[in-house]
Amino acid sequence: MSDKFIALRREPRTERAQRERAETEETRAALAARAPREEMPERLTDLGLVPVDVCEEAPEVRHNFQKLPYLDAYVVETPDERLERQAKEVLDNDYVIVPNFELSMPTPSAGRSYARKPQVAGAWPDVSGIKQARAMGLTGEGVTVCMLDTGVDADHLELRRKVIDFRYIPLNTAAGRVRDCRGFDVDGHGTHVAGIIAGENIGVAPGVELMVAAVLESETLKTSLERVVVALDWLLSQFRFEENLGKAVIVNMSLGFSKTTLSRKEYADAVTGLRSVIDTLVTDFDVLPITAVGNEGKGKVRAPAYFP
Repeated sequence: MSDKFIALRREPRTERAQRERAETEETRAALAARAPREEMPERLTDLGLVPVDVCEEAPEVRHNFQKLPYLDAYVVETPDERLERQAKEVLDNDYVIVPNFELSMPTPSAGRSYARKPQVAGAWPDVSGIKQARAMGLTGEGVTVCMLDTGVDADHLELRRKVIDFRYIPLNTAAGRVRDCRGFDVDGHGTHVAGIIAGENIGVAPGVELMVAAVLESETLKTSLERVVVALDWLLSQFRFEENLGKAVIVNMSLGFSKTTLSRKEYADAVTGLRSVIDTLVTDFDVLPITAVGNEGKGKVRAPAYFP
């Protein structure tokens, strides 16, 4: 991870006045149409960096970059310090440069012990408002939810009749192709989350369209900024299809970071990078991001969940 850095756009691509005048569908359509046509930056290739595509199986190249057109970001990899410095200079005017830092899924911490209540029927309590929503015919239909998690078991009883758009995001996206396959989950956390969101019987919104990107490794429950931005670019690429332009879109990310896991500089860089990503989701594409608060106990919240 130390040989990579991520370049994230400093400012939204749409001017404030333009956003206020335009409908969400118009803005999404314009950004999605523009993205594939934007030229590969010749100045990076002139430096000796090789462009690679996250959707293709590619031989490992020591000096490379990936253009993520919909998020408008770059993943740059080179062990050459001089080349790295030159690449940063090329991108620095328009992009925030951050290291490819580590993120993780919050794991439970020991707390007070409570007596287990007897098991009851799997019905949501009245306070949840789900019964009222069902009475109004609200099931989540017409809404897309994209999860960034450990994966999803597409054959689970609660999910097996649902069409799930699934991608496995590899550890090294420059060398390994993003896999389009039937959903799997060797940990189970992602399946648990998917069941709560869209399970046939227990889901809060069983009618939503579900997208899942497996970005968290089951052994460590960790990921990297690289995998997160590649997954988000995949999500935003769906706006190139006309039927998706008017949909409400939510992205649920079971990940984050805290001051206890990073140095002061790493933490500052991470905050800058994630703020930029979330600004792009919200400001440019009207996508609602939901992130894990954490399991560290009372009064402790992970980033980016505490971002305003």
